[in-house]
Amino acid sequence: MPKISVILPVYNVAQYIRECLDSILNQTFSDFEIICVDDCSTDNTPYIIEEYIKKDERIRMIRHQCNSGPGIARNTGIDDAKGEYIIFIDSDDSVDIKLFEILINTFNGKNVDCIWFNANIYDIITKEKKAIFSDSGKFNHDGLYEITPDNICNGADYIWNKIFKMSVLKEYNLRFPNFYFGEDSQFYFETFTKIKSIFYIHDCLYLHYTRGESIVEKAKKGEGDFNGTFDIFMNIFEYCKNNGLISEYKNALCQLLVTRINNRTIEGQNEKILRLADDVLSKINFPECFSLEN
Repeated sequence: MPKISVILPVYNVAQYIRECLDSILNQTFSDFEIICVDDCSTDNTPYIIEEYIKKDERIRMIRHQCNSGPGIARNTGIDDAKGEYIIFIDSDDSVDIKLFEILINTFNGKNVDCIWFNANIYDIITKEKKAIFSDSGKFNHDGLYEITPDNICNGADYIWNKIFKMSVLKEYNLRFPNFYFGEDSQFYFETFTKIKSIFYIHDCLYLHYTRGESIVEKAKKGEGDFNGTFDIFMNIFEYCKNNGLISEYKNALCQLLVTRINNRTIEGQNEKILRLADDVLSKINFPECFSLEN
């Protein structure tokens, strides 16, 4: 059984997949498997992966019969994974050569179910690079961190800067929703209402690229369906309601909705965004919903 299962959803990433795979295969810690889940790519992505499979038995590929989105692809990877720990890497990103070694050493020394690590985000267009957690922020040094209702929204809800114990994902049946945009946010929120204790590593061990053509970047620019970001909020709200968490997480839910609105501040679209947000408030019966006993 490998120590680490790497889940790599892939879709039309022929330009980037070699750099990603090379950064994983060159790790100083070698006891891992890579599960590439091809979500019906129409370019050369699967053929490139097959080249790598011939050279390294740690890699295998699962091919979807229909395009289902990154969340479902990750669920496919979870179901097939055999490792003690599981990490989700975006197929157009790259990782530090010592990432896995550092993570395993940290798990060996700390009694935690999840490790977060800092990462750099590099904008291909502007050439700007910055860490998701700054030196002056709350996460400015290595250490144990407790997730609470008051701080759950303070951590980045990216999924690619975290590694989990596989047993914890299976114990709580943690799954990604069937969304093309924002699936990380729902998985993050549901996961960290259950996993309370993490260890945070301040070193930037991951390089995430923003390229302008991704689902997330297009959504931020107002391209595509605006409803998706609010559908994710509604899913999180229903999750809290069904599990008696509304009262405990009401401040976090308000913060989450405000963040969703602010992330979609696009010139000429503010009226539409605010109208959709108003619809959400009506659906959840705000503010009365937060005064109900759960």
